[in-house]
Amino acid sequence: MTLLDEILDEMWIIPHFDVHSHFGLREGEVKGLEGFLANWSQPETPPQGMSQEGLAEWRRSRWPMKRSTWFSRSFQVALRRLYGRDDTRGLLAEMNRIRSMTIEEAVDWMCERSGVERIVVDSNPKLAVRCERVLSTYRLDARSLTLEPEGLWEIVGRVEGEVKEMRLKGSVSCFKVPVAYLRTLRFEGVEEEEAERISDLPPRKRKAEEQRMLEDFVYRYFFRKAGEWDMPVEIHTGFGWAIHRRPLRLWEADPENLLPVLEDESFRSTRFVLFHGGYPFTSKAAYLAASFSNVYLDFTCLSPESWSLLKRCLHEWIDVVPMDRIVTGSDGSYEWVFFASMFNRQCLAEVLAEKIETEFMDRALATQVGRRILRENAAELFLG
Repeated sequence: MTLLDEILDEMWIIPHFDVHSHFGLREGEVKGLEGFLANWSQPETPPQGMSQEGLAEWRRSRWPMKRSTWFSRSFQVALRRLYGRDDTRGLLAEMNRIRSMTIEEAVDWMCERSGVERIVVDSNPKLAVRCERVLSTYRLDARSLTLEPEGLWEIVGRVEGEVKEMRLKGSVSCFKVPVAYLRTLRFEGVEEEEAERISDLPPRKRKAEEQRMLEDFVYRYFFRKAGEWDMPVEIHTGFGWAIHRRPLRLWEADPENLLPVLEDESFRSTRFVLFHGGYPFTSKAAYLAASFSNVYLDFTCLSPESWSLLKRCLHEWIDVVPMDRIVTGSDGSYEWVFFASMFNRQCLAEVLAEKIETEFMDRALATQVGRRILRENAAELFLG
């Protein structure tokens, strides 16, 4: 048995704690494997004038040219290993058998098969109450909140009440902030009086700058509350699939935009999780996690994006970021849980084995690093 085999065996012994999942709703029947994979591959901008109705068929037509991508190759390997079938008909039958289960049954089956202990799902507090494995986010969308026909403190008070009640029930464990799909991640300080003035204006009468200031106030208010309530704040950074709505502007999703918050001492008790390692700004994200003791680096979605990319990032991050501040997850549903669990372990094992072989890391430390990244850091973040 090679060193890599031994390290990989050790990684599979460690229960995975998935910090970013969308495994919360039942899915319909999977009718074709190529269509399923084409739908999940990184979307491209469609031809000019294409209707929404024709989009799915166009994506499928692109599949022959995307078979060379890492996602297209690796997901099929993961499906075969997960279900123990090589034939397309058998794979589809197994995929649909799991989808015929209740969502609670499907979560338990997939987590057991994937070696996953817990998953943090997106905005599904009811499932978190029903299913012991599941924790839920509270999606914090300041734009939607501030467009409600309520005053600033009525809005803030309502959200505070909801979060406190959900926490008592054990149904939410962290905030999730997907704001990078809508605007910049730069949250500037705004005086309370100014935020109240803007809130009193009808939404249609606010200037764009005023609306952004009001959102900044709300976000920063709840970032502080998150520190008081010991709730992590998960923030989308870097690339994203928003081509068919408002295109995601990478400069706005650059994690460097978070510096006004991270440098403010009043947020030091708030723990921030930077999703996707900020890709393509992965070195910047590593610098932030290495410099700020309340910043955690997440590499969810990098294993399906590119094996080479993730290996390069892990080599760099393990070198510069303390081992107690790296976490990961799946960012998907059903088979995504296994995909991430399998390839995150595989890639991490390869990186650790290579570091041992250079004699700059011993075996005991490598195992500790793997355990912290796959489970312990997330367990400390979400379970205390």
